Amino acid sequence: MFEFRSRTRDLNLWSRITVPERLTIDQKVILCFYWIVFGTTCILAFKLGPTAPPFSTFVFLVGIYAIPIVLIYLRTPLPIVKGLLLTSTALGVLIIIDPFEPELYGYDSFNLLNDWVFYLNYDITIETFVSLSEERPFFFQFSNIIYRLLDIVLVDLLHIYDRIDPLTVAKYIPLLSVFTPYLFYVALSKFTNARRALVVAFGFASVRTFLLIESQFINEMFGLFLFVLLLTLVPRIESRNVSVAVLGALGVALAGTHHFAASVATGFFGLWLGVSLLSTSSLPYRVPYLPRFLPNPTRRRAPIRNLAIATIAIGVVNLYFFSYIQTGMSIDLVNAFINRLLLDGSTGGATGNIGSGVGGEGNTVRTLLSSYGAILVLGLLAAINAATILTSYDNAVWETAWVVYNGILSVAYVLFLVIGRLVWLDPSRFLVFLLPFLLGVAIHALGEYRFHVTEWGASDIQIGSLIVILLVVTQTAAIPSYVLETDPSTSAIGESHNTVQHLSASDWLQTTGTKPVVSWEGVVWGVRNGHKIRSFEEFDGDCGDGLYIEWREAAARSLGRSREDVLSQYSVIYSSGDVSLGYCRGPS
Repeated sequence: MFEFRSRTRDLNLWSRITVPERLTIDQKVILCFYWIVFGTTCILAFKLGPTAPPFSTFVFLVGIYAIPIVLIYLRTPLPIVKGLLLTSTALGVLIIIDPFEPELYGYDSFNLLNDWVFYLNYDITIETFVSLSEERPFFFQFSNIIYRLLDIVLVDLLHIYDRIDPLTVAKYIPLLSVFTPYLFYVALSKFTNARRALVVAFGFASVRTFLLIESQFINEMFGLFLFVLLLTLVPRIESRNVSVAVLGALGVALAGTHHFAASVATGFFGLWLGVSLLSTSSLPYRVPYLPRFLPNPTRRRAPIRNLAIATIAIGVVNLYFFSYIQTGMSIDLVNAFINRLLLDGSTGGATGNIGSGVGGEGNTVRTLLSSYGAILVLGLLAAINAATILTSYDNAVWETAWVVYNGILSVAYVLFLVIGRLVWLDPSRFLVFLLPFLLGVAIHALGEYRFHVTEWGASDIQIGSLIVILLVVTQTAAIPSYVLETDPSTSAIGESHNTVQHLSASDWLQTTGTKPVVSWEGVVWGVRNGHKIRSFEEFDGDCGDGLYIEWREAAARSLGRSREDVLSQYSVIYSSGDVSLGYCRGPS
């Protein structure tokens, strides 16, 4: 009738509740300084924009990543630093998304938005959409789910809006990538000290292509998120049924999202599986010298079953898409590779800064940091990775697998950087799939005292923190000023950074004419209002049966042609700000 509780049991329960650590004076001061830097960065990026002092936004952006690393060194309680990881990543991504800019950031974002709006408006089946667009469907299905949920909550239930604009949803869906570095921290903390893993995660959050590419409305953003989510779960799931269901489903979703992310993930988990199998096999011991480099099979290994499920699920579905859905892309990849290697053609070399492929603002300090500085930091990380294998004969399985993966991707990155693109893939696209893993191995190896860093008069966390801060500086230096700072009045050719006047010109033309528009960047015309597009590079000057031509000051600077030259045969019918539209009726 009465229930008596064991007092001993209650005491044991209370003993497991941890009391939050008290912050020291130093930690409190630096934490306050972080929030001051955070607020100042917001003002510089979103309010002052191009009127901010030169370099100021870049310097403060470095601070929102570097200051938490100092707090990690001071042994600040982990929950606080984890929160700072999310806030720093969120601010970095929001600066790229920019709530105060009128449109999406990035050329590819417009193209993907065009495909998604087509999918939404025509309410077609996913099979029909895939066959028409040759796009992988899972990112669009994920976007549909977000769109429908917002429509139900904000329109049907709360009646805040009359309708949900797909462009607005597309602008903020990339906020999902805020959680990617945090997931990488969770994954790495399975194999190394939590503080080292946090330092690496801040480095991940500052990688230039994470900020510039994964903050766009593109399927690679979602593919990278799924890749890191798989990396988090593979070492942790123990149940066979759960691993088959969860890892299999995530693997299929990843392969159905993005071709490059799926290909890299297949190679990564496949190499990890191969190293795991070799470490438990007797065959390598028959090869001279090879056993010296094999890992210790008893140290921090992921379940072979889970690695096999992830590899097979991603690999098989990825192969299916390349073979039956994206056959045009597969043929183009093969042709580009053959053209580059055998016919000595060109698919385009590295663009922008050395080691970046993005950004580039003339011969400035930031350019030197983002090019040669980045190469030096990458070289240092690669050297530590190589030394991890060459100087130690008791590596964990994950270390050896990650080093092999890092080596292969590093060689591919250098090849694309030095001899040009072997296919139409910028070398900078490797960085977000390479740098976090290079950092993970390097910071862990320093922490294991393999390089005797204490003999240099420094701790492993000091050396590791310094390396990551140098990485942060060289990576954020590659972000162009027009991306860091809100400036809707200036165009930037190459990433569809459009002015308000440019968007207004597209809206005006929608009510005026139906002839094609000759444009340097046609996506804003085609996606926003459905205009027919002709590329300026392919335009021979012949009006044909009537064309509109767009002139923009930024485009004219890029091509070295004046407004009068471009519009000499056209009647100017619209002009506002840096945008003019000319119309040619063709031969009379």
